[in-house]
Amino acid sequence: MKRKQVFQWVAVGLVTALSSGCVTVEMFKNQLAYEPVPMRSRVEARVSLDVTHTVTPAAQEVWRSWGNGPETIGNWELAVRGVIIDDVVKSGLFASAQADGVGTFDYLVRIRTQDLRTPDRFSAELQVCDWGSKAVVASYKQEQPMDGSRFEAFQAVIQNVMARLKADVLADAAKGNFLQHGGSLPQSPDQHAPPTQQSPELQPQI
Repeated sequence: MKRKQVFQWVAVGLVTALSSGCVTVEMFKNQLAYEPVPMRSRVEARVSLDVTHTVTPAAQEVWRSWGNGPETIGNWELAVRGVIIDDVVKSGLFASAQADGVGTFDYLVRIRTQDLRTPDRFSAELQVCDWGSKAVVASYKQEQPMDGSRFEAFQAVIQNVMARLKADVLADAAKGNFLQHGGSLPQSPDQHAPPTQQSPELQPQI
């Protein structure tokens, strides 16, 4: 299925395809996926990722006006979540990053993204939390308006917003602003091995 066709289907709201749940998590994710640019340095810390994407009520109204039901909206949210996780893991921002990791980590990294309206925009907040207490030790936020076609712009917007968030985290870590809670200062690529990568299989929520 061609990328342009899928976006066109979503944009015009073909009721039969979308309301029946034919646009799955993987279909959405395949259209949004990109290869993140590797970080020039990384934070030497092990983190567990807690990521959620939300289509806000105002944005849901638009989706419903296209004929989309709760299942399709939920699939979109899971797809965006998966793309965010892949970005953080594959770009190598941290020495080790696991989605919903079990065990002991230096930090919990909580990422909350939103699909907003009036005006159309994508918002993302990243919080670095102490693993033991879950207290927020650093917080970063970025937002970008949508340009052009809503869906065709989304991939570039996510990538741009995430790039700025990661740059903010790395700059803060280089100053040692939150590393007293765990981990060590960022290192350049020739000083470390490839990051540990682990992304979950995404399944639609029922």
